[in-house]
Amino acid sequence: MTEPESVTGDDNVLNVTFQETDAQGHVAEGSQPKENSLLVKYFSPAFRPQLLGKKAGDSFTIQLLNAFEEKERAWILQDLALNKESTADAEKYFSLVITKLGLLEKAPLDENFFKKVYPARTIGTEVEFREAVKQDMADQWKAQSSNNLQHTLYHELLDKTKIDFPESFLKRWLLNGGEKPKTPEEVENEFPAFTNALKWNLITDKIVTENHIEVTPEDIRDAARKQLFSYLGGLPAGDDQPWVEDYVNKMMQDRKFVEETYQNQRTNKMLQWVETQVKPVDKDITA
Repeated sequence: MTEPESVTGDDNVLNVTFQETDAQGHVAEGSQPKENSLLVKYFSPAFRPQLLGKKAGDSFTIQLLNAFEEKERAWILQDLALNKESTADAEKYFSLVITKLGLLEKAPLDENFFKKVYPARTIGTEVEFREAVKQDMADQWKAQSSNNLQHTLYHELLDKTKIDFPESFLKRWLLNGGEKPKTPEEVENEFPAFTNALKWNLITDKIVTENHIEVTPEDIRDAARKQLFSYLGGLPAGDDQPWVEDYVNKMMQDRKFVEETYQNQRTNKMLQWVETQVKPVDKDITA
């Protein structure tokens, strides 16, 4: 970002101070200045020409209703701690003082840019770059779709599976069976979550056993690699690098990590298997 002397177009960034006024620009009693940063393109197309040539230190009065269109106006109203649904708030006037100007400059789509975005990949053309971005977006939507489906499946399995537990026995066990005795009130409060967790463990055990679902040491090692890459911003650094395997070997010696990862992998594999049993039905929807 550069700092131009004046506003030249839609990509200029304005650091401004809002302060409520009347239509003539007189400061409203009790109003306090509030700072914000806006792109020129956030203003309505009809208002933008009034900003051209403005410099740091310039001030002008706006009415929110006229200066911004509906979507952007809702953002501004929220930033000003006003009601985005209120017509009266939208009709308010504000003085804007430009405190600083910036300009967003688009980077050229060349190999240097591609390397900054995807340092672990070899991308030489804009077409390859766009395909990489498209694939990343598809992968993200696929992961989100799977997460949403698994969330639904979890509740379907938990809510529609009926298991009768020996309630009195379990409550007595919760009351006195732990390291620290609980009060009857604590037991009553914790009992629903306890029975849900117990039911989920039984459901998971049954599906895993009947369908021969296994978690291998390599699954846990792969999870450790993914954890490392997530620390690096999600960008694979290369599985064959010695320091990556050093990290994986270290994590495999961490009992807590191994046990937690095993349980997570076990649950994920179980839910992935359940996903394969779902028969999707196409339905028309309306916006």
